[in-house]
Amino acid sequence: MNRNKRRTNNKHKKSNCTIIFEIVTMVFWVTYLLKSDAYYMPYLILGAAGFVCFMFNKSKEVKLQGKKDEIITRCYGILFSMMVALANYNLYLNQEMTGYAGDFFKWIYLICSAYLVFVGGYYIFFQILLSLYYFAKCAIGQKEGVLKKECKIKDWQLFLAVWGIIVVFNAGVMFLAQYPGVLTPDSINQITQLLNGTYSNHHPYYHTQIIHIMMALGYRLFGNINAAVATFSMFSIIMMAFCFAYVVYTIFQWSNNLKMALIVFIWYFVMPFHIIYSFTIWKDVLFGASVTFFVTGLFRVLKKVGSNIWINYMVMLVAALGMCLLRSNGWFALLLSISVFGAIFWNKHRKVLFMLGGIVFISFVLKHPVLDALHVPQPDRIESLSIPAQQIARVVADGKELTPEQEELLGQIVDIEAIPEAYNEHLSDPIKKLVRASGNQNYINENGIEFIKLYLQLGITYPQEYLKAWVDQTKGYWNGGYNYWRWVTYVQENSLGIERVVRSGLMKQALEEYLWLYADLPILQIFLCIGFHIWLIIFSTYFTWIKKDYIALFIAIPILMVDLSLLVATPLYTEFRYIYTVFCSVPFILCVSFGSIFQGIGRKNNNKI
Repeated sequence: MNRNKRRTNNKHKKSNCTIIFEIVTMVFWVTYLLKSDAYYMPYLILGAAGFVCFMFNKSKEVKLQGKKDEIITRCYGILFSMMVALANYNLYLNQEMTGYAGDFFKWIYLICSAYLVFVGGYYIFFQILLSLYYFAKCAIGQKEGVLKKECKIKDWQLFLAVWGIIVVFNAGVMFLAQYPGVLTPDSINQITQLLNGTYSNHHPYYHTQIIHIMMALGYRLFGNINAAVATFSMFSIIMMAFCFAYVVYTIFQWSNNLKMALIVFIWYFVMPFHIIYSFTIWKDVLFGASVTFFVTGLFRVLKKVGSNIWINYMVMLVAALGMCLLRSNGWFALLLSISVFGAIFWNKHRKVLFMLGGIVFISFVLKHPVLDALHVPQPDRIESLSIPAQQIARVVADGKELTPEQEELLGQIVDIEAIPEAYNEHLSDPIKKLVRASGNQNYINENGIEFIKLYLQLGITYPQEYLKAWVDQTKGYWNGGYNYWRWVTYVQENSLGIERVVRSGLMKQALEEYLWLYADLPILQIFLCIGFHIWLIIFSTYFTWIKKDYIALFIAIPILMVDLSLLVATPLYTEFRYIYTVFCSVPFILCVSFGSIFQGIGRKNNNKI
């Protein structure tokens, strides 16, 4: 009897020690990351959520059921914690110590700090995942949709109202304060291409042709280039509003929940990037709409939302084509997405799979044989090699030794001595400019095998430099958020006659102050954090996986594939517009993934899981 009592007491002591260790490491994680170069608000929110979930899980005695669920949950926790720990490697490697600390003590401190950050992050994310696990298990078996209620408003009325309000407001902002739209050097370059008739696919040719069509229409109707640009801006405003209204309409049709639909509408209406991007002439804007149309149309097809299934198919396929043609990484993202789609739905939705495969083939023909026939050149080779170029440059910039053979090969395409001064850990453009300055990029194509060997040899010899280069070049797309510009409000100086016209100084000032609020107030900056929104989408995949809602699970995949494509080719570590598609589609993904939580919360459920 005494032996059993001692065992019980030892078990309780061990459990209490584990709880104390978890709390201590979670507190360390939250406080240590105050020194991070990333925004602190995402860490603070996740830390607070982790503590709340910790208390909730203890009160409900939530436990994972089965080995498979435990492996999945712990793998997600490790993934999240690893992202934060890797992104903040500088906190450990560049830690300043007092002069009294010896090298041995510094290494001990470094290792312990990295360990506690990783473990603390793991516990925080694990507690959040465990709470999601609880709600996912509660949601299993519930009826489709969320809080089914009778609603007097019709779905088409909601669609037209959302569309009209967004169009009128954004068009008003553009005409009064930002006429004829926002134009950067990229925008001017595309307009110059269509005026000269000399095209390049560096900026997608088919996006340039959309600009061409709308500006030609505007010039014919109004007779001046400013009005022609404004015609495209108005087209962009209408299309983006149509996309957002389509999402709201779909959520309402699927769930019959007006409150949820209105929350999504408010998100699209008030977010500053949606306002300013709606009349910014960038390929990223219509690409974001295309991807959002695609995932929404695909969801409607798979869930059989709405009465006219052929319209759903048409939206899905046209949007998939736009996804492939409006950004170079869109084609790869769709190809990877349909590979995952085939693995999940091969036995159920082969027709959809073959349709999407057809779009991939058609878009490849349009991007390559057709453009070759039209003599439209593709981007140069170094443009698609941003990450490898940065990794090799990091080895040189950090003073690592190269063999004579490696120096000779690398010296054929770049001035090696100029690399240390030119290298920017967050931006690949300086290294790409050095390569272009050599004028010998064809040497890469002619000696591709040798350069692959060079890349692999340096990676094997200096893996730490490669990892640091990759982290510094990509961390903005998978960790928290970083302070970098997201939008502009100017018209780039040009010789084309395009100029800014401000009809209301009051509207211009109000817009600039509104943009400032989101850019400078920490509580609002969270809405601009790329990595934080990627985390939300990854959380959604965990929830839908546990809930076995594989359609909602897949809806997140194309967005993650767009993000993944940037991790192998991005020229800049946290370019908001490159990943604008996340901010267009995240409300839809979160609604179809987590909508059932509202239903679960609305019920009393005292079961222990």
